[in-house]
Amino acid sequence: SLAECMDFWLEYLAGAKPCHFPRLPREIQPVTDFLNSVEVSLGHPSPPRKLCALNGLTITNLLQIAWGVVLRQHTSSDDVCFGTLVTGREAPRPGVHDIVGSILIQRSCVSAHSK
Repeated sequence: SLAECMDFWLEYLAGAKPCHFPRLPREIQPVTDFLNSVEVSLGHPSPPRKLCALNGLTITNLLQIAWGVVLRQHTSSDDVCFGTLVTGREAPRPGVHDIVGSILIQRSCVSAHSK
């Protein structure tokens, strides 16, 4: 039910605060009227894959951990919360693989770092 869903998320995210990046000074704020991309070489993929295999992680998990560390640094907060968009094709629902169109799920990632 909707009430049960709301109760779950209220409990799961209790105490979570939004992670806002500090604003850039006006003189170095980027122009936002166009899109841009940057290609970055991360080197050979073997070391991250080996790290993941040794720790039972996926590359996605590793990137989420890295993003949590970035948020922690930039927000000066030990506890960070962010969302990630994933496919819903693995959802435990009958007939999910027969659905035509996109299935997207917004997942919440909460990372609490102890000192």
